[in-house]
Formats: sequence, structure tokens, C-alpha cells
Amino acid sequence: MNEEESLSSFIYRLSIENLLDSINPIGNALGIKWWEMPLNLFDEVACRKISSLSGIHKNVLYSKSYHALLNGMSEKEIKMWFHRTKIKYCPKCLADKKIHRYLWGLKPICICLKHKQILINECPGCKNQVYMKALINGRCGYCNLHLERGESFKVNENDFIYLSQNQFQQLIIGNKKTAIRGLSPTKLMSLFDSMFRLFDGFESFINTNVSHLGNKVKYKPGNQLEMSVSIANIYWMLFEDFPNNFLYSLDTFYKSDSPRKKYRKRLFSNFISTHCEFDFIKKEFESYKETQIKNGLVPRNIETFDESSALKLKQMYYTKKDIYQKFNISRGEIAKLCNKNLLNPKKVVVEAHTNYYFDKHETEKILETYLKKENNLITKKEAANFLGVSVEAMVHLIEKDLIIQQEAFIKKQYPYISKESVIYLIQQLSKNVKPINYDDTKRFIVYQECLNKYVTSGLQIAKLLQWAISEEINVYSLNVDIKINQLLFDEKEIKKLLQKEDIENNGYNLGDVSKVLGFTDRTLHKMIQAKLIVPIGVSISKNGRRIYFFDKEHIDEFKEAYISPVAAASKYNVNYSMLNKYSHKKVLKNYMNGICQKTLFKKEELEEILMRKGYILRGNR
Repeated sequence: MNEEESLSSFIYRLSIENLLDSINPIGNALGIKWWEMPLNLFDEVACRKISSLSGIHKNVLYSKSYHALLNGMSEKEIKMWFHRTKIKYCPKCLADKKIHRYLWGLKPICICLKHKQILINECPGCKNQVYMKALINGRCGYCNLHLERGESFKVNENDFIYLSQNQFQQLIIGNKKTAIRGLSPTKLMSLFDSMFRLFDGFESFINTNVSHLGNKVKYKPGNQLEMSVSIANIYWMLFEDFPNNFLYSLDTFYKSDSPRKKYRKRLFSNFISTHCEFDFIKKEFESYKETQIKNGLVPRNIETFDESSALKLKQMYYTKKDIYQKFNISRGEIAKLCNKNLLNPKKVVVEAHTNYYFDKHETEKILETYLKKENNLITKKEAANFLGVSVEAMVHLIEKDLIIQQEAFIKKQYPYISKESVIYLIQQLSKNVKPINYDDTKRFIVYQECLNKYVTSGLQIAKLLQWAISEEINVYSLNVDIKINQLLFDEKEIKKLLQKEDIENNGYNLGDVSKVLGFTDRTLHKMIQAKLIVPIGVSISKNGRRIYFFDKEHIDEFKEAYISPVAAASKYNVNYSMLNKYSHKKVLKNYMNGICQKTLFKKEELEEILMRKGYILRGNR
């Protein structure tokens, strides 16, 4: 019998070497049914009979039966350990010897330490279950494939999968030096099972070289890869840098939305509390719970069972109820303040409820600022009444930034106006308002009349107030307390600014050009036809007349470039007749020639002739 072989494997080989067609004869001799033979659950009586048949000492045989390991275990513990009919194997080991190794039949054993690879539990070809007889024969009972040809996943020696399996397997075979905190294999597996249940479905906390294939802790692993990853994770939590890894894992668990979290936590707490062997875990678990209380991670009804912890919480934090009572802020407002991240409470999900804990010092500071800002907000209607204007006029004031529209943090029904900006606008106007007597009001135009009269010229409330604030126009009032609808203005100043603005926006009209160049409308029409001046736009009035618009810069440049004989005689101190003579003799070009009877020279050409004749010096243009 091989040292690492299971007793079932030995019996199957024994039947083959004795040229038996099946194991039934041996089973009959032992009083064991044929389907129970692969289970490797031979008691001492059966081992004594096998010993008489094989000549091997019964104690040796019994040590290779799972009966020795599982004897005294509860049904629950047996399920943790025992595969029953499932067979798993290492292809390389099978290639060396066609035997079933004792450790392969135990659930926690997932890898071959010798070849550093994950055990497989199915035929690599047809994926059917492998049975004991097929394993001993080395061929699949379904597809006849050589089972040693199966490929498995390699595991590094430094991988937690390998380290955890090494200690586990050494402990099972009786190496007490590898005992983890003095725990027996049975106690250790019970602890692992409890941890599997607690962290079932969680992503792996460790990196392994096979993590891309199976990366979750599973309470009921579906294959050897999942089982090996699950065991490695619990090993890492409890026996590698304990308690740090354990506390990190607990923190992840508490922060998760794991289903039935309360139930899992209670099961785990009960388990470690009823087994004194796990006091080292219970101590850290209780310490972690204390930290949770300090961080507000407690049930809402903590006052009913822990008055001391509840008092500590009140000294450190406000609840929503506290804020409502102290600052007169509704629960709805508090919720919206949290959604806007103005308040940043500790949001603690405990037993399907979200508890909010607000740091006292920080909350008092934030709410003081918030309430101050909220009190600064007024509605458009309130602002309009304060200023003495219509609500519609507020739009223009907002567009020109004369008043500031703000969104309230909480009340979203309509936009608000900053009261400070309204007061500031009145203060700016007050600086420039001049007091007058009632008798003087006839010389001025009142605010609303001014807007009504010049609205077609582009006058709006914002523009009017901007002129008043910048002192481009004078503004008057009968009252010390200013209301915009009571302000009076000088109509001439307004007309002048509107005209200036019209020129800047639309350019010169024909009348403006006539004033600038000194020509009549009739002459200008002829100059337009001759394309001496070119309008930038033409519109038709209601009575059908053409209305021309000219680029201001173009007209100013024209005026600078051309000069009449009268203006030239005055500017250059020369004889008017001489200039006309130059024009008649074609010495100097008349740009009005063929257009009208007027004469117009280009300054540059005139100055060149006058310099040649010695009337002006070069550089003295």
C-alpha cells in the first residue's frame, strides 16, 4: 500500500491485482455495499478484515480511512470536510502512480503541493465526473481519455493559496508544528466555514496568480479554484498580519450592501462567542464594534440598550432631529442640504436604515453661514417693490448684472434675488442723485415717461440706470429715500446719448453724414450714385423713402482724406482762385467733377502740388 494512498484506492487496486471483475467480492466479505466502497469510510472492524486479507496492519489501514478523521464529528462538520462520491486528482501525480491519494477526498484540500497546481474534479475531455475505478484505471469511464492528460492551473509558492494549503495539509497529516494558534483541523475548518458564510460573495481581498479565474469568497464553492481562493482569503484575514487584515475585511463587510448582512453578522458573533478557542477573534471583533459606535455605525435605537454610547454620540454629533429643533430647519431642508453637499454628515447604513450624524462644530459653522445667505435672498416681486419697478423690468437688470439672481440651496420653486445686490444698486444711484424742488420737476422727464417715449430707440431700464451710475446723465429726485420710478432725468441728455449710441451701433444716417461732410442731402445722393461714398445698409421707410446707413469710420476717413477749396485756402494759407485754377487746368483732380458743381480735392494730392510750388514745406503737412 502506498504511503499517501486512500484505503478505497488500495482496495480497488487489490481487486485488480487479484484479477477480480469488480470490487463486489471484497465488499461482500467486508459487509459493505459496492456503492459505499469509494466513500473510504471503513470502520475499525472493516479494517481488521482487510488486514487479514492483505497482511497490512489494521492501524495503518484505518489511518487511510476517512472514518478515523470524521469519527465524532457532527453531520454539519462532516459536510464541511467530506466530498462523498466526488473524486478530484492531480494529473501529474496520476501520471506517476495510478492511485487515489488520501488528501484528495477532503473538501479543504484544493492543490497538489508537490506539483503546485490546482486539483481537477472532472474529465478534462468530456467534463463528466470521475469515479474511483476510472481513476485507478487512468482512463475516463465515459470518453476513455487518459486522465493524466488533464491540465490544471499553476500556483506560486509565495501565493496565499499555496501558503494556506501547505499549512492545512501539514496539519491534517499530523504535523503539529504547523498548527495555527493551536487549533485542531476540525476547529480550524469550523472557523473557516463560519467565515465563508460571513464573507460569501465578496471580492477576493488578496491577489493570486489565478485571481482572474476565480476572485470571490464563496460559502459553497463550485470548484477547486473557488475553494482554494476562499480558504486563502480566510487564512490571510486570520493568520497573516492579524488583526489588521481581519479588521480591514470587517470594515469592507460593514460598508457593503451584502444581503442578509444582519443575519450573517449575528451568526458569526454567536459562533465565536460559543467557542473559547476563538477568543482572539472575539476580542478584535468586540473592539471593532466599539469603534463602530464611536463612528456612529450603530442602530437608531441604541439608547434603549446602551445609554453610555448614546451619550457619547450626542456629545459629538447632531442628528437630523437635533438640527430641526435647534436651528428651525425642516427635515426636507436638511435632506436637500445634504444632497447639495453643504452638510456632510456621516451616512451610516445600519440594518437597512441610514443614520445621519453631523459633526457639531462643523455643522454650527456651516448652518450659520447658510442661514445668513438664505436670509439675503428675496423674490423678484419683493425686489421689484423695493426698487419701485415692475417685475418685468427685473429681467433687464439681471441681464446687465445690476442686480444678482441667485439659486437658493433649498427652495427651488423660482429664482431669487440677492438683497445685498438690490441695496447696493440703490446706494450707487444715491451717490449721484441730485435733490430738486417740486417747481423744478417741469424741466425734467420722469422715469416711466422716459422709458415709454424712447423705448423704440432702444432705451431700457438697465441702460438708463447705468448712465446714471456712471454720471453720463444727471438724475434727480424729490425724496431722500430713492425709488427708481420716482427718478427724473434731463431729456436732452438722454436724446444725445441715444443718438451717440445709434451712431456707434448702426453708423451714420444721411443727416449725420451731411453734418460731418458739410454737403446737402442732394449732393450726398449724387456722391452715392457715383460710389464716392458707399452706404453699408439701406432700409425703406413706411412712406417708401430710402434710408441710408454709413460706416462711421469710413465717413470719418473720407472727411480726413478730402478737402474743399475753401477749407484748403484757409488751412494752407493759399489763394482760393489759384486752387480753382489748378482744378480747371487739370493740375489737381476734382473728385466732384461730373457729379455736381462742387469741387473736392484729395488732401494728399493737394499737399504734394503745394510742396512742389513751395507754398508749404515737406514735413509741415
